Amino acid sequence: MLRPLLTVAVLSACVALTSYISLMTMTGQSLDDEALTQAKADRTTFFPWIFLAAARHVPELVSIAAAVLALVWTVRTRRWIPALVGLGMILGANLTTQFLKRVLLDKPDYGIQQIVHNSFPSGHTTATATILVTLLLVAPPHLRAKTATWGWVMAAITGMLTVLNGWHRPSDAAAALLVVGAWGVLAVLSIRLVDGALSRPGVRPTDAYRRVRQKMAVRRGNLLQREDRGDSAFIPPAAPRQQPYQEQPPQPHQYQHPGYQHPGYQQGTSSQYGRPGYGYAAPVRPRLGAVITLIVLAAGLTVTVALLPWPAVSGTGTGRATVIAGYLGIAAASALSWRAVARWLRSLS
Repeated sequence: MLRPLLTVAVLSACVALTSYISLMTMTGQSLDDEALTQAKADRTTFFPWIFLAAARHVPELVSIAAAVLALVWTVRTRRWIPALVGLGMILGANLTTQFLKRVLLDKPDYGIQQIVHNSFPSGHTTATATILVTLLLVAPPHLRAKTATWGWVMAAITGMLTVLNGWHRPSDAAAALLVVGAWGVLAVLSIRLVDGALSRPGVRPTDAYRRVRQKMAVRRGNLLQREDRGDSAFIPPAAPRQQPYQEQPPQPHQYQHPGYQHPGYQQGTSSQYGRPGYGYAAPVRPRLGAVITLIVLAAGLTVTVALLPWPAVSGTGTGRATVIAGYLGIAAASALSWRAVARWLRSLS
């Protein structure tokens, strides 16, 4: 219980640190705005017009495809609880983003950025990333590794495209991915709590429905018995005689080698609603080494550009290093968030 909450606290602290550096400091505002300016300048230099036209619709297309696939997986695997929790996570993450952007955070005007109003965090990135996390929550256990890998890559690409399209600065997309990661960990924790509660004897929805049906049948029988007693000499049937207990002989079972283990599976906790089974432990994606490498590269390149004696100017090597640092920061935030969510999904069957 405490370890997932600690992960949420770490991701929230990363959001707070990113907001302070990119909004409250002159250096952060300058680098962030220069990365956006350089990204706009690179649009016509390195990318054809057909790619730019398609890039403007990638977030919507990714969201629609992920939503349709999540619906199909939910219906086929009947993972209703993860689907409902995912819907709550989508609502909570998007409300958090809008609350931070419009209510809590106030960007000071240092005369550096042309657009004065606050765009931190990115609403476009949050909307797409939450649907991708929901897809990971409802994914079948044997597909979680691939879903996590493609999810964090598509979320990172979506964040980068918001910068390339000129909609947001790099810090906006990175913070949005961190917000989604925190809500994703809370969603996994909620699924674990609900699944644990439903795994107790007599708490399954089918058991509750069966108990209601049994009570209704008993009441109908009592009512019929009362009506028969009023018109005739009703004699209730004698209770059936209990047969003496006889010990059953042991049933032969199929021989199984002691060291045999199903490939790719390991015995885990009980599955949803307490049904015993084998849980598939999906490997965590992305790898910890990739996360650390992205974070170190993004932070190192940003510090190097900030400490240079000349300012970052669009079209120069310093300007391109700035936008590359922004793209690496977005990828690092996406990898960190998806690793946090996928790590806690391993305990779910």
